[in-house]
Amino acid sequence: MSEVIITSQEVIDREALRRLCDLQTIVIPKDEDEDDQADDEKVPLKAKLWSLYNNTPIDGKRTTTYSHRKANFGRVYQEGVGLQNCPSQVRAYIVPEGYYKDIDVVNAIFTVFENMGDDIGNPCPNLIEYNRNRKDILERYNLTKPEVIKMMLYEDRKIKIEFFKEIHTWLYKTFAPILKKQPEWIHIWNYVEESTEENVIRNPNGSFLSRCYQKVELDILQSKRKFFQTHRIDSDVLIHDGQWVHGEIDEHLLRECEAFIEDDLRGLVVHLAEKPITVSKELLEANDLMEIDVLRRNAYKACSHYDFARLVLHLLGDRYLCFERKTWFKFKGNQWLPLAGAPSEEFVPILLAYMESEFRNIDKMLKSELKDLQERFAKASTEAEKEEVKKEMNDKEEEIEDNVKQHGHIVGNVKTPRFRESIFKDVMERLEGVSRDVQFDATERWYLLAFKDGVYDLRTGQMRKTRPTDYVLKTTKYKFPVHNEEKSRKVKAIIESIHPDPEEREFAMLEMASGLEGRNTHEKFFTWSGSGRNGKGIEKDLCVAAFGEYCTTPMATLLTERRGTSSSPSPDLMDLVGARMVFVSEPENGQTIKTATLRFLTGNDRVRIRQMYGMQQTLEPIAKFCLLCNDLPLMDAGNTDAVWDRIVLLLFRIKFVDNPKHDFEKKIDRSLKTILKDLGPQFMLELLAIHRKYFDGNVLRLDVPASVQKMSSSYEDLNNPLKKFTRVQLSIESNCPVLPTTKLYNLFTGLWATDENLSVQMSQTAFVNELKKQMPTAKKERKWVDGSNLMCYTNVYVRDYKLQDDKWIPMEENAST
Repeated sequence: MSEVIITSQEVIDREALRRLCDLQTIVIPKDEDEDDQADDEKVPLKAKLWSLYNNTPIDGKRTTTYSHRKANFGRVYQEGVGLQNCPSQVRAYIVPEGYYKDIDVVNAIFTVFENMGDDIGNPCPNLIEYNRNRKDILERYNLTKPEVIKMMLYEDRKIKIEFFKEIHTWLYKTFAPILKKQPEWIHIWNYVEESTEENVIRNPNGSFLSRCYQKVELDILQSKRKFFQTHRIDSDVLIHDGQWVHGEIDEHLLRECEAFIEDDLRGLVVHLAEKPITVSKELLEANDLMEIDVLRRNAYKACSHYDFARLVLHLLGDRYLCFERKTWFKFKGNQWLPLAGAPSEEFVPILLAYMESEFRNIDKMLKSELKDLQERFAKASTEAEKEEVKKEMNDKEEEIEDNVKQHGHIVGNVKTPRFRESIFKDVMERLEGVSRDVQFDATERWYLLAFKDGVYDLRTGQMRKTRPTDYVLKTTKYKFPVHNEEKSRKVKAIIESIHPDPEEREFAMLEMASGLEGRNTHEKFFTWSGSGRNGKGIEKDLCVAAFGEYCTTPMATLLTERRGTSSSPSPDLMDLVGARMVFVSEPENGQTIKTATLRFLTGNDRVRIRQMYGMQQTLEPIAKFCLLCNDLPLMDAGNTDAVWDRIVLLLFRIKFVDNPKHDFEKKIDRSLKTILKDLGPQFMLELLAIHRKYFDGNVLRLDVPASVQKMSSSYEDLNNPLKKFTRVQLSIESNCPVLPTTKLYNLFTGLWATDENLSVQMSQTAFVNELKKQMPTAKKERKWVDGSNLMCYTNVYVRDYKLQDDKWIPMEENAST
């Protein structure tokens, strides 16, 4: 059978979700109708909710996908985290109030079995009666719906109630054997027989019936979706036999839907009902002590590594992550730090320290209670009272002794190497589930700038404490700075000396301030150019000191060498993970910049990369790239408009020398480099001020001055001289002499290139083809010129130059002659 993939959109109340995420813990009573398979216990709820929050857009609307997990039949499960795999009360809490309606199939599993029994011509009378009078029958036998379902889906259950025993016998002695032989269901039985899952091997017939039901359940769900879509009702959240829809629903529409399902699924009769979506907020916002106390009691009672692993996970909180069972990170201070290896030796000491603390607390409490009893005994006035208190004292002494024995026994187990290894393995599996959706320094959290003492929110201009779920991997490496007037004046003086023009100075600061954001909204490639000792290096060093780990300085080969394949190691690209400001050194003489690489680095494209012998990860370059050069390098494809839309050239016009003699020269301060690191934090405050000034409506305005635009155009002319040639020297005119293509080509590569001090290397064929792109209205046809039949332009006029005696000369020279 073909795999079913369903895509839909679900709407989440991010504020409600955040309130849950910020709780120390969440304790939720199980809904009696909730499906055990709806929640993946391998992923702790808090981690799941944080992952959901971090992957939900600001407007709360998120696209999600449902698909089969193992076989291509049965239920579809939500990929990643979402509403389906949250507990029912959490689902109700984190969606907008009143937005969804929960449309369920009433008594779904037994209704399906009744329909299937009719199809095979062998109905079960007791099952039909149960479906008609379920509420009365449950009250009569003091049972709940889940208890009946579990009773029926296990073949080896010993059922004492005769009414249900007959249904159970029909399911396994009549119903299942007939289904196994039918073409529609035989592939499911084959799947069950070949399964190596322990629960399937223990209960093959029950597993078979469950999967048959789940197949029909999916058919019903898809049929309901078709019906709701034709009525323009959003069917967003799929919860196996039910779904949450957004739209106007009434009883009449539900009856129409039932009729549609019956017609669509060959006579399948179901009853639909709207189920209230309610939640007890007091139950959700429970005390932290409740959960850890429950976990401790379960672990001590069962003494299994599984229960101890759950206790360890709670004690660890959000402090560890594990990727692919080999790459570990730990939250320490205000950032996540990579670990050299698995922290197996850290987990058990944390557990033992907690156990020792709990033992002492309980021991202290019991001894205090014993002391109270002893005081009561001393004050007892009758023998009967003394005897009663004496018995309580003996019980309390036994309780104290039992507590000591239990503690010693459990500690001994936990210290056993095999038990410790089992705990660590379980913890690692669960942490791997938590880590699956984690991305450090992700674009979604572009507004967070991490310092040693917290994170700065660029949207609000406020500092706050770093949370583990901010997933901060890089920081500035210093605390948020305090304004220092003297250092501030020094920083401003340095920047002003490098950029005397106020407009260009402001833009230079804006370029660097754009690097504060962990996103690349403008898709620009900054180029700083000018002859040596003009302040480029000073500004770069200030940025390095200010940005800390957010700044990196790769070699020019990042731009000049061809990128490797996705499977090959890419250490140069690994350095870009999480970087926000990247300064690239000048390429060697004669090397050109790979425009494909430039577009990739500035175009928000994702690529798979890996370190040598490391795991693969996804890189989405978010940095602002800045090329520092004395001489402007050429592009390998300089005629590509997509490149020049991105390049912004800023000229550094001042030269710092020992003995200034010209207006463009200033006195060099050779001690400056020694204080730049100390000025970095103060420079950060200046950049934050610029960011606040130009941050408008969640977007940073990048206002490029006219002088900078002119510089950038000149750089394009250097790389695409033909574009400049056509723009400056040529025009389309109706009455002008015919112009042989060869003559125009000779002007371009000869006299004009010499006058412009440009090196032009282009064949005549390439010249003609490129000119056609630059001047699409230029007309070409063959003409007789000086006795030769030549290809000529008939409407192209040349400015500033003229043919004389078959040679090109400037107009000025011709006029003087």
